[in-house]
Amino acid sequence: MKSFFNKVRFLFKTIGLVLITVYDSIIVLFNTFFNSKKYSFFEHSRKWSRRLLKFSGVKLNIIGLDNVNTNQTYIFISNHSSLFDIPVLFLSIPVNARIIYKKELEKIPVFGYMLKKSPLIPVQREDPRKAFESIQQSIDSIKEDVSVIIFPEGTRSRSGELGEFRRGAFNLATRSGKLIIPITIIGTNRIIPKGKLSISTGEVTVIFSPPIKPPQNPTAKEEKEMMKLTRNIIAMNLSSETSK
Repeated sequence: MKSFFNKVRFLFKTIGLVLITVYDSIIVLFNTFFNSKKYSFFEHSRKWSRRLLKFSGVKLNIIGLDNVNTNQTYIFISNHSSLFDIPVLFLSIPVNARIIYKKELEKIPVFGYMLKKSPLIPVQREDPRKAFESIQQSIDSIKEDVSVIIFPEGTRSRSGELGEFRRGAFNLATRSGKLIIPITIIGTNRIIPKGKLSISTGEVTVIFSPPIKPPQNPTAKEEKEMMKLTRNIIAMNLSSETSK
């Protein structure tokens, strides 16, 4: 009987999250076509995120927000363990930011078309040439005074443990010359675990660490050291928070 109610609860929450996302996707598309001059995709993303978290019963705890200067643009480097990471970041980051997403998501009805029309940045990882183009698009975004959010693990972690980082994010950071802010997300893997039919309530913690300035014209060795430093900061935050 408990298993039956768990399935019903999961179905109810899934339908609710889908309806909220479809509703907001339609609003985005409408404003994109008819109200583009006054419309802010970033601000609406925050409204969508707030609705999702409230419906799911997720409490957000933000640490280190004073490390983000709202008059600057950054490259935000974050760990990734759940689909909920995206709304959590949109709601936590106080500056206009664009996320790099997998182009395959554009195949999702309504939501995928909204992504395609949005200012977010698609990437085709299996195509090196097009992946490079997305990096260039990210640099162009930063030049427009817009920050970029990157998940350097490349995919979601099932366990919540930190995976290995890919160098693309740090190549972007060094080419843009912008500050890197490591972000640690704790708890989203328990809200929507990868590969499980479960949506839970709970608390999510987001930690903004102090900015890291990439060296100018870095060597491959310096780039790897910066990547290692950023990963170590996130790993340390994960370890200290989960051990409490």
